[in-house]
Amino acid sequence: MFKVNDYVTYTYYKTGKIEKVHYDDPPELYYTINLGDRHPQTTKNNFILKNKINPSNNFDKDDEVIYFKSYDTKILDIKDGRYKISYNDKVKYVSEKRLTKKN
Repeated sequence: MFKVNDYVTYTYYKTGKIEKVHYDDPPELYYTINLGDRHPQTTKNNFILKNKINPSNNFDKDDEVIYFKSYDTKILDIKDGRYKISYNDKVKYVSEKRLTKKN
Protein backbone atom coordinates (compact mmCIF):
# COMPACT_ATOMS: atom_id res chain seq x y z
CA MET A 1 0.00 0.00 0.00
CA PHE A 2 1.19 3.48 -0.85
CA LYS A 3 0.75 6.88 0.80
CA VAL A 4 0.24 10.35 -0.65
CA ASN A 5 3.60 11.81 -1.81
CA ASP A 6 5.24 8.38 -2.18
CA TYR A 7 7.46 8.24 -5.25
CA VAL A 8 6.48 5.36 -7.52
CA THR A 9 6.97 3.95 -10.99
CA TYR A 10 3.77 3.61 -13.00
CA THR A 11 3.73 0.97 -15.75
CA TYR A 12 1.36 1.72 -18.63
CA TYR A 13 0.48 -1.24 -20.83
CA LYS A 14 -2.00 -1.85 -23.61
CA THR A 15 -2.57 -4.46 -26.32
CA GLY A 16 -1.98 -3.29 -29.88
CA LYS A 17 -0.72 -4.35 -33.29
CA ILE A 18 2.48 -3.60 -35.13
CA GLU A 19 1.44 -1.09 -37.76
CA LYS A 20 4.81 -0.66 -39.43
CA VAL A 21 8.36 -1.99 -39.17
CA HIS A 22 10.90 0.79 -39.83
CA TYR A 23 14.22 -0.08 -41.47
CA ASP A 24 15.60 3.48 -41.89
CA ASP A 25 17.85 3.51 -38.78
CA PRO A 26 20.21 0.54 -39.30
CA PRO A 27 21.18 -1.63 -37.63
CA GLU A 28 18.31 -1.02 -35.19
CA LEU A 29 14.71 -1.56 -36.22
CA TYR A 30 11.88 0.41 -34.70
CA TYR A 31 8.15 -0.07 -34.86
CA THR A 32 4.91 1.90 -35.00
CA ILE A 33 2.38 0.29 -32.68
CA ASN A 34 -1.35 0.86 -33.25
CA LEU A 35 -2.97 1.18 -29.82
CA GLY A 36 -6.28 2.44 -31.23
CA ASP A 37 -6.14 5.92 -29.73
CA ARG A 38 -2.43 6.51 -30.39
CA HIS A 39 0.43 5.22 -32.51
CA PRO A 40 3.76 5.35 -30.62
CA GLN A 41 7.04 4.57 -32.33
CA THR A 42 9.31 2.39 -30.23
CA THR A 43 12.00 -0.25 -30.18
CA LYS A 44 11.42 -3.90 -29.32
CA ASN A 45 12.33 -3.01 -25.72
CA ASN A 46 8.84 -1.59 -25.14
CA PHE A 47 6.64 -4.49 -26.20
CA ILE A 48 6.28 -8.25 -26.00
CA LEU A 49 4.71 -10.54 -28.53
CA LYS A 50 1.17 -11.72 -27.79
CA ASN A 51 0.09 -13.32 -31.08
CA LYS A 52 2.40 -14.02 -34.04
CA ILE A 53 1.04 -13.95 -37.60
CA ASN A 54 4.14 -15.30 -39.39
CA PRO A 55 6.24 -17.80 -37.42
CA SER A 56 9.29 -17.43 -39.70
CA ASN A 57 10.12 -13.79 -38.84
CA ASN A 58 10.86 -11.85 -35.65
CA PHE A 59 8.22 -9.10 -35.64
CA ASP A 60 5.86 -8.37 -38.53
CA LYS A 61 3.13 -5.93 -39.45
CA ASP A 62 -0.13 -6.97 -37.76
CA ASP A 63 1.55 -9.05 -35.02
CA GLU A 64 -0.38 -8.53 -31.79
CA VAL A 65 1.80 -7.14 -29.00
CA ILE A 66 1.55 -5.79 -25.48
CA TYR A 67 3.07 -2.31 -25.43
CA PHE A 68 4.42 -1.05 -22.11
CA LYS A 69 6.21 1.99 -20.80
CA SER A 70 7.25 3.07 -17.29
CA TYR A 71 6.94 6.55 -15.81
CA ASP A 72 8.39 7.90 -12.56
CA THR A 73 5.76 9.85 -10.65
CA LYS A 74 4.32 10.26 -7.16
CA ILE A 75 1.02 9.57 -5.44
CA LEU A 76 -1.11 12.74 -5.46
CA ASP A 77 -4.24 11.34 -3.79
CA ILE A 78 -5.94 8.07 -2.84
CA LYS A 79 -9.63 7.46 -3.52
CA ASP A 80 -11.59 4.21 -3.24
CA GLY A 81 -8.39 2.15 -3.18
CA ARG A 82 -7.01 3.75 -6.35
CA TYR A 83 -4.03 6.06 -6.62
CA LYS A 84 -4.03 9.43 -8.34
CA ILE A 85 -0.86 10.03 -10.34
CA SER A 86 0.39 12.41 -13.01
CA TYR A 87 2.43 11.47 -16.08
CA ASN A 88 2.85 12.98 -19.58
CA ASP A 89 0.64 15.93 -18.59
CA LYS A 90 -2.19 13.52 -17.68
CA VAL A 91 -3.75 12.88 -14.30
CA LYS A 92 -5.49 9.59 -13.64
CA TYR A 93 -6.41 7.07 -10.95
CA VAL A 94 -4.69 3.68 -11.25
CA SER A 95 -4.71 0.39 -9.39
CA GLU A 96 -1.92 -0.65 -7.05
CA LYS A 97 -0.81 -3.46 -9.39
CA ARG A 98 0.46 -0.90 -11.92
CA LEU A 99 2.73 0.79 -9.34
CA THR A 100 6.06 -0.04 -7.75
CA LYS A 101 7.71 1.92 -4.96
CA LYS A 102 10.81 3.97 -5.82
CA ASN A 103 13.75 3.67 -3.44
